Amino acid sequence: SLPDECEDKIRSLAHKMKHSGQTERCEICGLHISYGNVRRHIQVVHNGVRKFACNICGKSFSQSNNLKTHLRMHTDEINTTGQPSSTEDVPQFNCHTCGKSFTRLRFLKRHQILHFTPEERIAYEQEMSQKRQEENAARGKGRKILICPTCGKTSKYVTQHQEHLRSHTGEKPFKCPHCDRHFRYYNQMKVHIRLHTGERPYKCNSCDAAFRVNAHLRLHVLTHTGEKPHKCLACGKAFRAKCNLVSHMRLHTGEKPYHCRLCPEKFTNVRVMWDHYKKTHFKDQDLRTPVEIKNKLAEMLDADLT
Repeated sequence: SLPDECEDKIRSLAHKMKHSGQTERCEICGLHISYGNVRRHIQVVHNGVRKFACNICGKSFSQSNNLKTHLRMHTDEINTTGQPSSTEDVPQFNCHTCGKSFTRLRFLKRHQILHFTPEERIAYEQEMSQKRQEENAARGKGRKILICPTCGKTSKYVTQHQEHLRSHTGEKPFKCPHCDRHFRYYNQMKVHIRLHTGERPYKCNSCDAAFRVNAHLRLHVLTHTGEKPHKCLACGKAFRAKCNLVSHMRLHTGEKPYHCRLCPEKFTNVRVMWDHYKKTHFKDQDLRTPVEIKNKLAEMLDADLT
């Protein structure tokens, strides 16, 4: 037991630990030091060496891993001007609208709600409410499996089930606040809105390139590494993107899944199909993008091609 005078003098955990025989490990040399004396040990033995400093609060560490662990404690906005003295940069997630930076992506997403239009906020809150209901239901026993009455596909979650049903009904409940486009899924609308706002939140760490979709960033990163992970088993040719391998394989199989809506022509590649429309059917019109061609076709055929 502790001496009475110590109990009376101070009841702090640190003081009690000095009498308990417990130790702390020096992060520089690994030596176990009596509790509370590690700081003094570092000053005396290691000349106070702590070269990795937190640019947020100033606390310093002898190893970069300890700094990284410490940085996770800072869940608020990070200093956008100061740079950490460690060999690793603090990951920064920047708001495209106002420029604020955050240590974690989820904090950035929470902040971006402030910039939503009323329509976007309503759609987002509905989606989050549904997800919370599903999470609560998932914690309970005997979760109900939802079955599609059209094709028999099973789903565990209500949102997942509802999204699947739209593939049969054609329902597109999410409308872009900037134009007349409607979308089957909320995330589709969110990506589309970036065409209007110019937002490109996914930035390459190796160059100045930025992208609207994370998948496009992942593909772009391979241009820096030179990696081509998708290899053709027939001829050995390799590709950065799986979609390019799939398109290439059609040269071996002869498959032509893309067909022109205005003539019998068929194509192995969707880009070749769009070029066909521009050069053959719309050569006198200034239609530059697939979206413009789709809209023109929808107008001509009186059909929804989205």
